[in-house]
Amino acid sequence: MITIDWNPTHRFLRQFAALFVVFFAAIGAFRFFYRDDLAMASVLWTIAPLGLVGLIWPRFMRYVYVTWMALFFPLGWTVSMVILSTIFYLVVSPIGLIMRLCGHDPCQRRLDSDTTSYWKARQATTNAARYFRQF
Repeated sequence: MITIDWNPTHRFLRQFAALFVVFFAAIGAFRFFYRDDLAMASVLWTIAPLGLVGLIWPRFMRYVYVTWMALFFPLGWTVSMVILSTIFYLVVSPIGLIMRLCGHDPCQRRLDSDTTSYWKARQATTNAARYFRQF
């Protein structure tokens, strides 16, 4: 389960601050050079120095980090659930349906009315050292 780190280390906060500067400066440069949007670029370039303050004073960046995580955690959770559901319903379920239609039963769970028992005899191990190597 993904959890929010409410008390990140100073090292982690400095890394977050450095990425903060790079991210907002790069997006601002993109908006300025490729979109000719000076207003948005100015806003992004104004936000980027907050990361510089965070490099010097990591405790300040903790508030930015915790706020950022609290705001975007639900979005990340939702996107991950959508991706997992999509993979399940578009990949795993069709494979299982095709296997069932072809009569393939990898777990051997098919019920047989003529069978008296589903017990499968296994050969017992005589080597006691095997118990210490379970996997």
